[in-house]
Amino acid sequence: MPGINSILNIGQGALFAEQAAIHVTGNNIANVNTPGYSRQAVRFEDNGYIDYVPGQIGLGTRAAEVIRYFDEFIEKSYVEKNGTASRWETQHGMLLNVDGLFNESNSTGLSALFSAFLNEWSDLSARPDDIPSREALLASAQSVANVIRQEQEYMHNLEVTTDNLIRQDVDKINLLLEKIANLNKQIKQHDEPGVNNANTLLDERDLLIRELSSHIDVNLLDRGSGDCTIMTAAGHTLVDNDVPFKLDFQGPKADKYPLTPGANITDIQFSGGSYNEYTVEIVTGGTTGDGVSQFRVSLDGGKTWVT
Repeated sequence: MPGINSILNIGQGALFAEQAAIHVTGNNIANVNTPGYSRQAVRFEDNGYIDYVPGQIGLGTRAAEVIRYFDEFIEKSYVEKNGTASRWETQHGMLLNVDGLFNESNSTGLSALFSAFLNEWSDLSARPDDIPSREALLASAQSVANVIRQEQEYMHNLEVTTDNLIRQDVDKINLLLEKIANLNKQIKQHDEPGVNNANTLLDERDLLIRELSSHIDVNLLDRGSGDCTIMTAAGHTLVDNDVPFKLDFQGPKADKYPLTPGANITDIQFSGGSYNEYTVEIVTGGTTGDGVSQFRVSLDGGKTWVT
């Protein structure tokens, strides 16, 4: 039956609810500069009614849950565009490095030296017996050869540097996948939709997914409460709920194909290092010591063969 105690209870419940709202507002202000933080708010609900004369009488309000302002569609769009922007930014940086290596704006670039080399040939064709013209041609040819060798060395160093950067990115990606899977596990333990929303854990996971998208294109399938699957753009699974998968950066490896079905294949021994891909074809079988076996090698997948 409504009375003074009921009125006091309504006031007490309202004060508790508003106190929670003030606390959440203060938390929003404190985290205004926190990366990945989503603004939160308290959702209020009626505290129920009782049947009475002349009709139902309300029992005040209560703080039902703490929600976060989060748009899943915008987040997915951001992750997709972030991956695209990071990809083009990386390619732009690598092309700038290549452009700096060739340095064609300089008068000593390969294009200018090669043009001079062709002009020396033209001069020599007009005076084939002229010794200075021959010497000038030889000097020009030597300059072109030196620049080509130098740029080839620079390109090789750039290739090595790029591989090292990729290897570092793979390590970062694997670490991010482990953290995301661990957060999915924590979200499953603490998240109870509509009652106890794991807002902070969800913010942390979304921030990691954003960082992941800056290294690799990803697609996200979030079913809620930590049931989340992350895949590559090609459809390979990276994280399945609380199970992370790993990427691996591998160097060259040998694939052996028999000449005829059932033929025995032995390893081809190779020492040293190379960034080229070699195709080795056995022409005549046998052992190398008896001079019977013959093979040929290609650097372009079998289009041409090294002599």
